Amino acid sequence: MSDADRQPEGAAVVTRGSVKTQAGPRRPVGEADPVDKPGTGSLHKGGKPNVFSMRGTKEWREWLTRFATHHRMTPTTLVDYALTQAARRAGFEEPPPRA
Repeated sequence: MSDADRQPEGAAVVTRGSVKTQAGPRRPVGEADPVDKPGTGSLHKGGKPNVFSMRGTKEWREWLTRFATHHRMTPTTLVDYALTQAARRAGFEEPPPRA
């Protein structure tokens, strides 16, 4: 058996059609995938990690885009502004770090 044919301990081989792929070691239930850990999301312009994402309908996204455009902002900038305003109204005095 060559080194390429060996499986790490705890690894599973998944067969899809005639191709075998090797899955990594299993994690205990409830343990997050590495991509789910804070600060490890995909990087965007400027090398910033993805902080959060939202799911919504196509109509909601179109509405958000129209609302942001009305205020001459991107949807991301609008959400940042709205969260900042909500924090101030709730008495959370600490200013947010620059996004």
